[in-house]
Amino acid sequence: MPWGKACFPSVRRPDKLPVVPSVEEVERFFEKVGTLKHRAVPMLCYGAGLRISPKR
Repeated sequence: MPWGKACFPSVRRPDKLPVVPSVEEVERFFEKVGTLKHRAVPMLCYGAGLRISPKR
């Protein structure tokens, strides 16, 4: 083909900052979870900084 990659500039998506809940929101969330046994997994995930990655 007579044209190269320079003829097709790539479109760059703007970077989005993650939504970070406030301390009060996190406390309210953990208060709504029943027992300590059920609260342990989400607290561990939150404390370890784990998050769900969006599909791309």
